[in-house]
Amino acid sequence: MAAPGSSGWLPRRALAWAMLFALLVSLCLFGRFLQDHDWEWGRERCALLAIFALLVLVARSPAGRLTLSHPLAGALWIAALIALALDARTGIQTLRHAAETGEIRLDQGQNTLRAARLLLRGENPYARGQLLDLEAYFTRFQQRAESGLAPRARPDQLRPLAAAWWRTLDPRARELLLPPPPAGNPAAAREHALYGYKYGPVLPIVTAPVQALIGPAAVPLLQLVFWLGWMVLLALALRAAEVDWGGIALALLAISLEPNVEHNALYLSASDVWVLALMSGAVLAFLRRRPVVLGLCAAAAMACKMLPALLLAPLLFLPLRRQASSFAAVVACLSGLLLLLGPFALWDPLGLWADLVRWPSVMRPDNTHWSFYARDQARLLGRLALSVAVALAALQLVRARRIAFLGADSARAHAPEASANT
Repeated sequence: MAAPGSSGWLPRRALAWAMLFALLVSLCLFGRFLQDHDWEWGRERCALLAIFALLVLVARSPAGRLTLSHPLAGALWIAALIALALDARTGIQTLRHAAETGEIRLDQGQNTLRAARLLLRGENPYARGQLLDLEAYFTRFQQRAESGLAPRARPDQLRPLAAAWWRTLDPRARELLLPPPPAGNPAAAREHALYGYKYGPVLPIVTAPVQALIGPAAVPLLQLVFWLGWMVLLALALRAAEVDWGGIALALLAISLEPNVEHNALYLSASDVWVLALMSGAVLAFLRRRPVVLGLCAAAAMACKMLPALLLAPLLFLPLRRQASSFAAVVACLSGLLLLLGPFALWDPLGLWADLVRWPSVMRPDNTHWSFYARDQARLLGRLALSVAVALAALQLVRARRIAFLGADSARAHAPEASANT
């Protein structure tokens, strides 16, 4: 390796700078492409995502050597803080907009606000016959007609009735839109249960008391809080993974420059940022060997949105400390899920099952994903390939646990001998 004073060092450093700049620019351009090419671009979007995922796995970033430089680390932190401040400004503007107009721009936040309001007046947002997914209601008109579940209003009255229900949450409007299913019609009963709240109970439980105080502004306010928590927990997790401060700044800068994060989380109030914050907390707990905190964070993330939170499942089974506490994370996670989901499961088990478990299997893919264009056989092969990958990963996980436990048992067996030798 050339010394800093040699002639070959400066070109390599300049090349690393150029590659780093190119990576950041390509990230911004890729995010802008995804933002501008949403509907009807599912094949192209998925192909580009697959290419970028492959590059992440095989490519080596040029930032490793550069981030050891204190001047560069300082420059990256300045850039990251400026980018984060600009993102935060978007969140504050959205908060002011909601406080002044009551408007929440995306259906995810709208659904959460109304689920919280129904919860405060004693209604179950997951109950059969609940109506909190108007998009699904209008896209599944044919399925309801085929099952024998017809509204008690003319077709030209449905949109005004839906607007009245959304504005007032008047149960009479809801019953006209989604009446009880006919007796002895199981298909209509199954369809009747599909229109409740589609996310986990953490969101309406946390939102309910805040919206009781400040109204619709509670949704963008909590979005801003969880976005900030995500940034902080992610930085702490990277530090726990022994990433240097320059690398942490680079990660935060990359997230801030990617336009979809700011647009979806802070402008539209998409709920995924809640899950990302809690998942970062779970990863931090794993890196710091806190199995109980890991399990509780994983449970809270899953009780927000099962996917992508289920990606945390392997961490729950990896041994963190001694064998006696090897299942502490699993027990903590199951306890947290029981605490968060149990009351709603007792309240209306079939409704909760339909909204959180059955719905992903009956909803149709849209044209933002490759599966919309694929044949049924291709989708089936994709699911089978995913199942095989999950099974292989589970076997590898079991093997890793056995190796870890055998190593721990061997260490305990040789401990008296080592003590005597000492």
